[in-house]
Amino acid sequence: MSPRAWRRVGAFGGGVVTAALTLVVVRGVTACYEREVAERSAATIAAYLSIAAPADRGGSDYDLAQLLIQARAVATLLGSSQVEVYHGTAPLVHAVAQPLRPAELDQLRREETTGWDGEAALAPLLDREGWEVAGAVRVARPRLGVRWLEWGLPVLLLITIVFAAVSTRAIGRPAVQQRALVMYAAAALVAGSAAYLDVRTAAKRATNQWLAEAGALVQETSHARGGLEVSDVASIVRGGTLVPAENLARDARSRRMNRGADAAVVVRMGAGRWAELRTRGVEAATGIWFICTIGLALFGPACVWMAARAER
Repeated sequence: MSPRAWRRVGAFGGGVVTAALTLVVVRGVTACYEREVAERSAATIAAYLSIAAPADRGGSDYDLAQLLIQARAVATLLGSSQVEVYHGTAPLVHAVAQPLRPAELDQLRREETTGWDGEAALAPLLDREGWEVAGAVRVARPRLGVRWLEWGLPVLLLITIVFAAVSTRAIGRPAVQQRALVMYAAAALVAGSAAYLDVRTAAKRATNQWLAEAGALVQETSHARGGLEVSDVASIVRGGTLVPAENLARDARSRRMNRGADAAVVVRMGAGRWAELRTRGVEAATGIWFICTIGLALFGPACVWMAARAER
């Protein structure tokens, strides 16, 4: 194969590889955000149940009837298809659901940290005294990316591969080559921007979803156990903080502070009492992924440009 042919093959291969890497990076990053919010939700639900469900008489374990009521109430509040609560290995929300495997329960008892069961986070449910693992909370991994980009991003990247082939074939023909390369770069820029949109949307939805779920549980705790102070309820907030807020009705939607670095939502704790739930705004740290997605997408046109320069 001649040096010219090798240059063209290398330029086209660079376009194919960068398109594939862009898709892999986007899917991997959005999966990380989805797994993180599932883990935080499972830990928050477990902490909520440890407060909301009363203990059995004469022991540190839960009153099973009350735990069943609270577990199903949480599932109704947050989405029954997303949440399962186990007492021991027995499921409480869905009676016909598959029980927790004894090996998984033993692992939770040894490590007492959130793990993974396939596509769901599994958090230990401690007893009322916080010493022993009495069960588990399972939260399915949500889908946070832009729905149309699930198929739209692969299509856009496939279009960039087509332009890579056209640009590669035009090497050595200056009149056609410049136009083809500009079109390839434009298509790559669009694909890279769409990839970043998917990542940033997933990050923002992860923040908003956790705020909504944790805020709903904080509000339910204050209703279920009337008279609790903010400091008493703050123990269920995992990955965030709960502080007293002004006694004013505010917009229930989440808001951003410190240039998006922090996110907060105001939760009503009862008559005349408000609290502000705060956490970090995950999307504020996605700037690095903008550089990565745009840089990866434009690396293909750069390969063609370098091959064209070598040809000249």
